[in-house]
Amino acid sequence: MEKKFVIKGERNINTYAYLMMSARHSYEYATKCKEGQFYQLMSSLIFSVFTLEAYLNHLGCQSIKYWHAIESIKVWSKLKVLYTHCNLNFDSSKRPLQTISELIKFRNLMAHGKSETISGKEIIDEQIINSYPDFIVTKWELMCTKKVTKRAIDDVKNIINTLDSNDPDPDLWFLGDGNSVISKYNP
Repeated sequence: MEKKFVIKGERNINTYAYLMMSARHSYEYATKCKEGQFYQLMSSLIFSVFTLEAYLNHLGCQSIKYWHAIESIKVWSKLKVLYTHCNLNFDSSKRPLQTISELIKFRNLMAHGKSETISGKEIIDEQIINSYPDFIVTKWELMCTKKVTKRAIDDVKNIINTLDSNDPDPDLWFLGDGNSVISKYNP
């Protein structure tokens, strides 16, 4: 007769840390490879804003008793609630909050994407006709640059570190941990 065992375990997963790793990985790949760069930058922007929202939910659940009742509010509103809770100045006219405002707009354009037709007209010199980049682009396409993406990652991390400074977590960027116990099965 084959022996049976019981395995019991538990894991803590910091989803926001995984999302930040994805944002950084996509950005780093985009800086090294030309092929697919645009899509890597787009992914990095999405993962950056997902990182922020996941962290806001993480912190909110830990620090605000009624978080479950407001968890479905918009990301920007969650951020305001947590800044107020942590007695932080919420100045959206400056970085990093200025960046986050644009990042949330990007997220919403992607999450609620619609096909669209855009048009434009421009007069250009003959010598640049063959090297002229696309000039008919959407607002969200304009954001998929290395500069914007790097700023998004840096500012999301800055906000999370600022919110964490109220009650520092030594394992803030730790992906998670867990353990399991194996015991003999005795029916």
